[in-house]
Amino acid sequence: MQLKLLHAQLAQSVALLLRVLHLYKTLLTIEPINFTSIQRHRWLLDLLPGDFNPIPQTQRKRLNSMGNNWFLIPKPNPNARLRLFCFPYAGGNAGTYLAWAEKLHYQVELVALQLPGRATRIAEPAISDMHQMIEALLNQSTCFTQLPYVLFGHSLGSKVAYEFAANMCRQRNRPPSHVIVSGSGAPHLPVEHLPLYNLPEAEFIAKLEKLQGTPVEVLQNKELMAMLTPLIRADFKIADTYIPDASPIECPFTILGGTQDHDVTTEMLAAWNQLTSAPGKIHMIEGNHFFVEQNRAAVLYVVNQVLENVLSASTAKMRQTG
Repeated sequence: MQLKLLHAQLAQSVALLLRVLHLYKTLLTIEPINFTSIQRHRWLLDLLPGDFNPIPQTQRKRLNSMGNNWFLIPKPNPNARLRLFCFPYAGGNAGTYLAWAEKLHYQVELVALQLPGRATRIAEPAISDMHQMIEALLNQSTCFTQLPYVLFGHSLGSKVAYEFAANMCRQRNRPPSHVIVSGSGAPHLPVEHLPLYNLPEAEFIAKLEKLQGTPVEVLQNKELMAMLTPLIRADFKIADTYIPDASPIECPFTILGGTQDHDVTTEMLAAWNQLTSAPGKIHMIEGNHFFVEQNRAAVLYVVNQVLENVLSASTAKMRQTG
């Protein structure tokens, strides 16, 4: 009996190994093989059992140094005075932001959020309700508030970042020093399209293709889409059903938009300033809706400006009180 169980476990591990390596190979044949693409899809390797995983255990622990699976810190910085928490777009994961760590201000530590249902947490059910998402994040609030912090979110991530910030402000629980919203209209604006999350499969795939964030080869790969579609539908449901309290919060904003993002107009971007007592500047970045991937250098230039301003204001405040 024990031998049969051992054989079954071994067969399961080998099957998982072959499937994961197949998917990893598929993804890397779709994109050019470079550091960025390997980092973006290395989450597949994290699904492997320890004996089969080519990533050293010490490095896997290092990417999860806040003690739970919500946060990935690709470059721990014990001298950091400020943290940047990054929220993924719909269907995205922490991998979008891992390479940013090398490009940030030397006193900033990057923390990429790994939400349920994706990447290393793909075995967990995705959250499809904003209130449930925020409740789960508030349970991790002590991780956010260990240092002063800034929030960055792209597309759906901007809405989640905003709602988390709004809750922290209302609870007077050390709110963020700044919120950077990217690639999204303000969440209190009327929705001008029918819900996307419950479209029939063919229409749903066609919509994903129109958004230009998913390679056609992935959209045509049934095995990959079987893994990704439930997550993307759950994320779209959050976006389609979320209704915020539109009361302004006491937290400064910076707003990013794409010059070729025809679904998010400058008027929709400007409406974010109705949700804050400290209206911010709108920065237009060259690219479509996924300019955060296409034009990383321009995005990071704006992000670093914000971080440097937050650090400078903190230094000036310490001098005044000291």
